[in-house]
Parts: sequence; C-alpha cells; structure tokens
Amino acid sequence: MKRTATEPQHRSAVLLGLALLFVLALSITPLASDDVWINIKAGERIWRQHAIPAVDDYSFTQAGSPWVNHEWLANVVFWATWEAGGVNGLIFLKAALLLLTALVLLRFARAEEASPVVTALMLAAVAFAASDRFIERAHLFNFLMIALYLQALFRAREGEPPRLWRLPLLQALWVNLHSGAILGPMMVGLFLAGAGARAVLGRSQGQDRANAKWLAATLGLVVVASLANPYFGSSLLYPFQQAGMSLYRQYVFEWMPIWSPVYSGTPMALLFYACVGFVAVTFLVGAHRPSLEDLLVTGFFFVLALSAARFTAKFEIAALFVATRRLRRLRPSPRFATGAGVALATAIALVVALGNPIRAGVRPFGLGLDSRRFPEGACKILESVPGGVRLYNQYDLGSWLIWRLDPHIKVFIDGRNQVFPESLYREYLSANESPDTLNHVFEKWGIDAVLLDNDARIPAWLSARPDWHLVWWDDFTFLLLADRPGREALLAEHAYRVIHPALPTFEADLRRALARTPDDVIRELSRAAREAETAALPRAILASCCHALGRNEDAARWQHEADRLHR
Repeated sequence: MKRTATEPQHRSAVLLGLALLFVLALSITPLASDDVWINIKAGERIWRQHAIPAVDDYSFTQAGSPWVNHEWLANVVFWATWEAGGVNGLIFLKAALLLLTALVLLRFARAEEASPVVTALMLAAVAFAASDRFIERAHLFNFLMIALYLQALFRAREGEPPRLWRLPLLQALWVNLHSGAILGPMMVGLFLAGAGARAVLGRSQGQDRANAKWLAATLGLVVVASLANPYFGSSLLYPFQQAGMSLYRQYVFEWMPIWSPVYSGTPMALLFYACVGFVAVTFLVGAHRPSLEDLLVTGFFFVLALSAARFTAKFEIAALFVATRRLRRLRPSPRFATGAGVALATAIALVVALGNPIRAGVRPFGLGLDSRRFPEGACKILESVPGGVRLYNQYDLGSWLIWRLDPHIKVFIDGRNQVFPESLYREYLSANESPDTLNHVFEKWGIDAVLLDNDARIPAWLSARPDWHLVWWDDFTFLLLADRPGREALLAEHAYRVIHPALPTFEADLRRALARTPDDVIRELSRAAREAETAALPRAILASCCHALGRNEDAARWQHEADRLHR
C-alpha cells in the first residue's frame, strides 16, 4: 500500500496481516462438505486411468448416461491433495485458495492507492459475509479467477492494457476447473461494453479507444480459450441448462433465490443485503463519478446473486473491487486505524474461540472431519448386507456414499445435476409425498434399503411396516432395511424391536416401553450410542431414560457425553 502521513507502513502491515488472519480463521473449519467426495473419487479414477469418464457408473438409476464433468481438473487437484494430506490437506487447500483471492484484492488495492485501513476492514467484512460458501468444493477456484479477472480488467481501464494477455491463459485453466468459467468472457464483455458505450456517447478518449481494441481482442481469445477442454463448448452450457431446471431451483437449498423465505432472516441473507447497501452508499459518497464499468460489474453480479443464493459470494467479491475503487481517496485517522486493529484482533479471537455463526449451526475453528455429517456406522452395516442392496439415499449424502461404498453399492441420486434429469429428481421427491407414491418408486427401482435424513417422512412410514426394519440411527439419519432372504442373521443383530425413533409417536412409545421392558430399552439405546460414536441424540435419550429409572450415575455419564458431542 502507498505510505501516507496518517498510515505508517508498520500500521498498514499489521492491519492487512490481521485481515488475512481473519480470512484464515474463517477458512480453518472441520471438513463438512457434502460434494468434495465425488471430486476425490473421480479425480482418483482420472489420474489412475489417464482418462475422463464419459458416462456415469456411480448410480444405478443413471448408469451409462452421459456425464459432462466440467470440474475434471479440480477433481484431480482434490484427489492429489487428499492423497498428500488427507482431510486436513483439503482444509488447507481451501484456505490457500481463499488467501490467494484475498492477496489479489490487496495487490489491487495497492495499485489503486487505497487506504490499508479501509481495505483491511472491507476485506474482513466481505470474507465474513461470503464465508457461508467457504467449503471444500470446486467453486473456490471461481473466487480466485473472478478476482484475477477483475484486477486485470480494472487496471487495464486505468491504462495498463497489456495485463489483459493473461486472461486467455487463465480462461484455458478455468474452463477445466469449473463451469463458472462462463463468467470469464462475460466479465470481459462488460468492460468492452463500457468502453464501447463511451465511444457511442462521444465521451471516449484515446485511452478508451485503445482499451476497446485490447478488450475486443482479449474477448476473442478468451472465447477461443473456453474451448480448451475435453467437451469444447458444451461444458459452458451447463450454467444455462441449470438455470432452466426449475425443480432443482425450488428444492435444492443453494439454488434457491436469496430472497426466498427459506433464507429470510439468516445471517447469509442479512450480510448480503448489508453488502448491497454498502456498495450503493459508495456510489453516492465516492470521490468521483462511478464509471460505467463500476455500474456494469455491480449490476451484473447483483442480478446473478438474486437468481440463486450460491452466487452471493461472487457478488460480494466483485463488490469489494468496486468499493475499493470508490473509496480509494478515503484516509481514516490514526485513532480510527487503532480501533480497526482492535476490532480485527477481537474478531479473530471470537472466531477461533466460538466459531463462525454464519449458519444456524456454528462452524467451529479447527481441523479434521465433521464426522457427524457422514454416517460411517450405517455404511458398515450396508457393506455387510448379503447380496448387496438397492439403496434409496438422501440427495446430500450421495457424493460421500459414492466415495465410501463404490463400486460395491451404487447410489440412487447425488449432487451431479448434469447427470440426473429433473424427471428422476421428481421421482426422488415424490417418494416422500405419500405411501402410495413411495411404493411406486420403490417397486420401479427395486429399493430394499433407505438412508435418509431424520426430517423425511419415509423412515416413519417404513418403520410402521412389518417388512422394514430400522437398523441404525444417529442425530441426522436413519438406515432401514427391507426383509429379504439371507438377511435374517443381520436383522436379528441390528434391527430395533423395542424403540422406534423414526415414528412420530416415539416419545409416548418410549415411555410405555420403559415401563414394560426397561432393560430392553436401555440395551437398544446403548447399542445406538455405541454404533453411532459421534451422535449426541441417542446419548441424551439414554440419559433421560436412566434418570427416569433412578440410575443417576449412568444418567450423568451419558448426559456428559451428549453435551460434549453436541458442542
């Protein structure tokens, strides 16, 4: 950053260092990504077979269907990272990509001669607002690429057009990392439109005309570079195809609009609106008139963010570049700079000590796997079923189940929306509508095992049937198996006969069972706690039952374990 009278170099370095540490603190969280596992699995296959799979063979519902894997290079990167560093390696990869994105912004702010105090505070604020998307997925590459593009394009507007030669090279890389690469030519087009509009309106200068020529040539090269992938232009069509999948946009959380009721009052939505308001204020109070490029970039990413919540972080990153330009003449006082440093240090301490409250479930600071999200005990039972299973699985668990069980067990569905048509997703949803539609879907696909979240209605319906049995459960999921020849021994060992936590009448049934056969209740709850090592719910219920039976020492022990796991 440029040194000023009010901002000594050492103070600037401390503030910017604190901002980077805050980004790092938000990045270091136990791995809980649902989708990273298919990246690892596919990346391993690509590396070992030296070929990109052209069809799906991870599911039994779409086996043999075309699979346009627009993230194939990211798959390889994730697998290589997993091989080198395991779970923690993936967390550090996430942190490295986010820190690189932040460093690009800091370099841009330095070139703009923006205040380090203002830059540090805005970077920290945007990082917090966008941290809901700080998860181990290929979209992290989008953040870095958007930052690199905007840095080059804004600096080119200020008279450095030779920087644009990097963009076709970046595009050739980006188009193999994520379908978000379509944003590359779009961003170049926005800046070309700005230069062209000034020419049409008669406001262009010699520099603008030169920039327009550079931008036109760059746009052509970027479009050509977009074809440098195994699928040529088809991988870039995926975002437009996804936009037309109305069913996914109604039911898949991240594809819902940020203004939809499901996001109402959430920290993610409130921070997004705050970011929008802040950028709007910078347009009013900035030291100079906003450029067409400022307006076009802000408007484009704002509309994109309104279309689906998954794009809000992209808007916040783009807004950070625009706000940096708008406030580059702002010079806070030394006292304000000291307060900013204290605020950043406090924020870092709070995130490290208490976690990130960006979602209803706080993301703690730390390494390792958030194993509560992944039902390992259920997979061990599924692997032991004689003759295998036809599994109807939770959509969100599909990626992990592929990594964990393939090739022995295939999934019904997973998060690869480019593989599964809306017709299958409609079937998946219809099974949860009524017992009749459930029977239709299960008969069509020969379903004999179910692994679903505990808020689905299917486990309750199946638990009430004599030919289905609950065999495993934890805080989030239920595993049920159907009666089939050869499963008698397994069901005798694992089926729950006394307690039925999937039923809506569970609490009343539990009280009656506890009065009739207390030892059987304690035995089944103890087995649930033993088999689900990271589950707090079975332990809390067990503690309550022990207390009701007067076994206070056991109750205290189980409650202590439940409290520890719940935290």
